[in-house]
Amino acid sequence: MEGLVEIVTAKELYNRSEVGLYELQTFMFRDKTIMRFSDLRSAIKFGSYFVHKFLIPKYGIEEAKKFPMAKSGPFRDDAFEESLGLKKPDLNQETWLVIPKDRYSEVQEYIDSLKE
Repeated sequence: MEGLVEIVTAKELYNRSEVGLYELQTFMFRDKTIMRFSDLRSAIKFGSYFVHKFLIPKYGIEEAKKFPMAKSGPFRDDAFEESLGLKKPDLNQETWLVIPKDRYSEVQEYIDSLKE
């Protein structure tokens, strides 16, 4: 899969000191699986294909909109400015897609379907 670096749990990132205890305990990372992509374009491409080729055909558009996936990434000094729209996102920046552990099986089902 293009740009995918690894799939890890937030706890694994904490154990490797890539996220702190605060981040691990927040809603954003608690009980989550993280798909690390080398760049924003790859993450967007994966997310778009996942929605259009898997979620919408399986659940319909209204339910697909409710799928709990968030974009995040490693801590950066400029992330706050980017979130406020004061700075354009760097398309080459590592990007994480964060998915609740209890819903990750659907993502894995999609990934497995790509191998067939």
